[in-house]
Amino acid sequence: MFSYPALRLLETGRRVPTFIGLAVLGFFLVCYLAVVGSTLPALFNTKVRYGSMAIGYNVPTSLFGGTAPLMVTPLIDTTGNGLMPAYYLMDAAAISLLPILKIPETAGVPMSGVGRPRVPAVRAAPSS
Repeated sequence: MFSYPALRLLETGRRVPTFIGLAVLGFFLVCYLAVVGSTLPALFNTKVRYGSMAIGYNVPTSLFGGTAPLMVTPLIDTTGNGLMPAYYLMDAAAISLLPILKIPETAGVPMSGVGRPRVPAVRAAPSS
């Protein structure tokens, strides 16, 4: 949602609006990066944590971030709309909303138990 006004500010070609547009984009990038480092480790069991984090972060980043110019450039050429990168960012944000809402809460769960199914404790029968 904020990518559209930020890119409109970048289009002006003037220093102050360009700086503000970059600051807006940078602010949201910082918000994203601030939670990635604490969210990803909490999703995986300790035995597979680092490999899972690497795959879970780097593969989507390469696929969607790395190919963004290849996807957006033809859209700009076809439509003549220089704001296609803003629409691409908004679409990516909308697509990521459901997985974000489905992240399980791990507060109070030991990190060694993260990623394992919760099994209810079984009480021993009282001895007579």
